[in-house]
Amino acid sequence: MPAPDNGSIQIFRASLTTREQRELGRAERTIARGLKSFLAVGMALKEIRDKRLYRQHFDTFEEYVAKRWELSRTRAYELCAASEVVADLSAIADIRFLPENEAQARPLSRLKLPDQRERAWNVALERAAEAGRAVTARDAEDAVKHLSKSASTESIHTHRGRVTFGLRSMLDKIHTGDCIDLLPRLPDGSIDALITDPPFGKRKGVWDVMTKELAEMVVRQALRVLKPTGSFFWFGNNEATADLLPSP
Repeated sequence: MPAPDNGSIQIFRASLTTREQRELGRAERTIARGLKSFLAVGMALKEIRDKRLYRQHFDTFEEYVAKRWELSRTRAYELCAASEVVADLSAIADIRFLPENEAQARPLSRLKLPDQRERAWNVALERAAEAGRAVTARDAEDAVKHLSKSASTESIHTHRGRVTFGLRSMLDKIHTGDCIDLLPRLPDGSIDALITDPPFGKRKGVWDVMTKELAEMVVRQALRVLKPTGSFFWFGNNEATADLLPSP
C-alpha cells in the first residue's frame, strides 16, 4: 500500500471487541461523573491507558484525554499516579488512614516502590498526629523528600518478606529484566548505561508489538534513571524505529 502523500505515518485503528467497548463505556461513565473522587477517575483513566481502550478513535492516550476530557497529559498522568498510590496503600493491612485527596497522594507517586510509599505516608501521618491535626499535602511532600535523601545511603533490606533496593545495593551491578517491571524500580540518576532490545514487530505473537506508548514510557524512564553522563542504547530494525519517529 503506498504511503500517504504528506509523508506522515498511516495509522490503522483496530476495532474494539464487545467486551472492550463495555469496559470503555464503564470507565468513561466514571470520568463523566466529574472529579468528585480522584481515586475512581484516576483508576478509570489508568484502565483506558493501560488497555489502550482509546485506540478505536484516537492514536494516543494523550490525544484521547485532551480531546475527550480537555485534560492535559500532565494532569491525566497525575490522576493515574495518585490513584495507583492509594491502591498500593489500600493493600497494606496496617494503614488505617488513606490519602483523602490527590494533593496528599501526588508526592508519594514519585516513590517507585509500594513499601517506600508506605513508609513516607506513615511519616506524614505521624507528623500530623504529633501536631494534633489532619495530614496535609505538605506533610506528604516533606516525608517524600526525607525518604529520598536517605535512599542514597540505605542498603538492601527486606520488608514483610519482600526485597527492596536502596541505591548502594545497586552500585557496580548489571540488572536485567523486562523494562516495564524493572525501570520503575530504579532510583533517579543511578544508571551509567541503559540497553534496550524492544520488539521488532516482525512476528505474529502478541508480545512482538512496539507501541508509541511503550516507547515513550521507556524514554521517559531512561531520562529519569540515567546519570547526566549516562548512555542510552536502543536496538531496533529500520521499520519499527521509523514508525516511532516524528514525520519529517
